[in-house]
Amino acid sequence: MPKPRLRCSSLDQIINCPASFTLIPLVVDTDEDSEASTQGNWCHAQAARRLIEEHGATTPTLIKFPKHYEPDSIDNWVVDFYLEEFLDQVPGDWAIEVENELAYDYGRFILTGHQDALAVSPDIETAVAVDLKRGRVPVDEAGANWQILGYLVQVKRAYPSLKKIIYSIIQPLAMPDLGYERVSTVMLEGDRLEQAVPFLTGKLEEALDNPSLLQTGWKYCRYCPVANTFQCPAVNAHVQEMKLTLTKDHIAAIQQQPDLQQLGEWTVDRRMLAGLMDKAAKLLKEQIGNEPLILERDGSRIILADRNGQRRIESEPGWQKLVEIFPSEECYECIRLSPTEIEKQLAAFFKIPKTSKKNVSGQSEFKRIFGSITHQDPTTELIIS
Repeated sequence: MPKPRLRCSSLDQIINCPASFTLIPLVVDTDEDSEASTQGNWCHAQAARRLIEEHGATTPTLIKFPKHYEPDSIDNWVVDFYLEEFLDQVPGDWAIEVENELAYDYGRFILTGHQDALAVSPDIETAVAVDLKRGRVPVDEAGANWQILGYLVQVKRAYPSLKKIIYSIIQPLAMPDLGYERVSTVMLEGDRLEQAVPFLTGKLEEALDNPSLLQTGWKYCRYCPVANTFQCPAVNAHVQEMKLTLTKDHIAAIQQQPDLQQLGEWTVDRRMLAGLMDKAAKLLKEQIGNEPLILERDGSRIILADRNGQRRIESEPGWQKLVEIFPSEECYECIRLSPTEIEKQLAAFFKIPKTSKKNVSGQSEFKRIFGSITHQDPTTELIIS
């Protein structure tokens, strides 16, 4: 029987929900590459190309750009930010390698990991590495991130003489004002670095010893094709927990104020299930047709109705207009190209009200500046009665 191949990018899922590794090969993941993944692939490829051409980096593979994708100003800004943060940590005489896939045998499994950029000192005792995240959804900081620990272990295996490894996650589109930093860093050296390999090996062997353990959680259900095709027994059981027989204990609990732990659990559950529920709604929209759907469970009636969609600003000209109007900090506040946020920033910047029927306002300035490149496409909505 061949040894399992475990990817560093899936370690959070494998360690917390080992049975997902058993179930994933049994389902067909129908998700095509999303726009977000295409954007990320382009940023990684562009950053690697620039490190090769401008800084003499080496790579064991051919750098491939996504086909038929035109990057915008945000993509280029992400690459600039990422390279500046990386190169600030790397002396000029260090060797840089990019887009390097590392795979090593750890006895019961093979661990693989894709290094975005790695720099090694001339004496091969210190390494600096970075992992680029193009998305806006915050990830665990480097010091509490299983993926990064996997990368650290792989770098140590590649260069056994290393005494110190510094690894950073660079997420340019994270929101510091919400408490999510754009750069987080972990450093392992000495005994802590030496102990990293047996520690991670032990955790993964423990997961392999529990191949039937399923556990729901937002971080490890989010990209799982089993959960995303509505075939995960644990997620389905989680939903079914919403059905039960009311007891005196329940009534007594309802009379009390919900505690922080309960509110926190509900918040995490909401985040975990929201993506799956949205996907179910999307599939239902595609299949429901013009006739109402009557649920056998409780008689709920669902119909499809036409609605006006959200306002959408054309990305490239919208970003150019922001740069012309605002200083960099205000530009960053509007990086999502949200019409509502831009109206708010216009009002604050020009010291005018956000809304006004008679006077100049953030809304009227938005319409004047961005109106020609703002669209509101029709959409559909499921109405439940």
